[in-house]
Amino acid sequence: MNYEYTIDLQRDPIDLETTLTCGQCFRWTQKETDWHGCDGANRYVIRQDQDCLSVQSNAPETSFRRLFRLDLDLGVIHAELQSADSRLSPIIERLSGLRLMRPSDPTEPFFAFICSANNHVPRITSMVQKLATYGTAGFPTTASIATIPESELREQGFGYRARSCVRAAQYLLESGGMERLASLDYEMLKPELLKVPFVGPKLADCIALYSFDKTEAVPVDTHLWNAAASMYLTKPPVRVSAKTYDELTERMRDRFGSLAGFAQQFLFVDRLRSLGSGRWSQRPRG
Repeated sequence: MNYEYTIDLQRDPIDLETTLTCGQCFRWTQKETDWHGCDGANRYVIRQDQDCLSVQSNAPETSFRRLFRLDLDLGVIHAELQSADSRLSPIIERLSGLRLMRPSDPTEPFFAFICSANNHVPRITSMVQKLATYGTAGFPTTASIATIPESELREQGFGYRARSCVRAAQYLLESGGMERLASLDYEMLKPELLKVPFVGPKLADCIALYSFDKTEAVPVDTHLWNAAASMYLTKPPVRVSAKTYDELTERMRDRFGSLAGFAQQFLFVDRLRSLGSGRWSQRPRG
């Protein structure tokens, strides 16, 4: 079934370019005035017409609203973040249409962030698109990825991430799959993610936030560290360590609670913008 609907941007502001290119999703492309992308088996073509978005999809409007969190009042979230720390106010004003996305299926973002280790967005995008070819109606299942020969992915330019993807998929199948992980709260989920081969604290928090909607997760990479460490740590060292990683994430959770993931998204994206457009497309995310 095909659906067409419009989204009022005055009521539900979305900055599509920033949201879709900031390293939280990897299969969206702009073709002239339209954005083409997918969420699992859901396909979307989005066109902005003045103060509204025109959407064509095989998924109903409720799915689109869930994906872009239009079921939440963004103004309320912004007000709570600014109440917790007024220093976020100018950042939120600059990025008022930034949306933290909420995929319907954790599988694609899970493996996208497995591919993100020591990588940049264009190459991650290429890898995710190649993995997608192993699916039928949407992104391949964990079981399908577990059967891909590592050598086949290496030939497609995955490097050591070929082993990471396949081994992670095999581990998930042996340990209860995505469904078991999705049932856990953040405090239980992160230790389980750290058991996945090749997943460290940063990737675990990326997966918790972007795959499993654990909005208290705070992925700390170099960009977020440079943006947030001086704000929330008394005497931050120059580089992040395992100890200071945990300290920063806990400080941000203490301040923002379940909105800590939203706060890091604003700080992260604002930091990238401050580096200039040349770095924007090449930045690492995982």
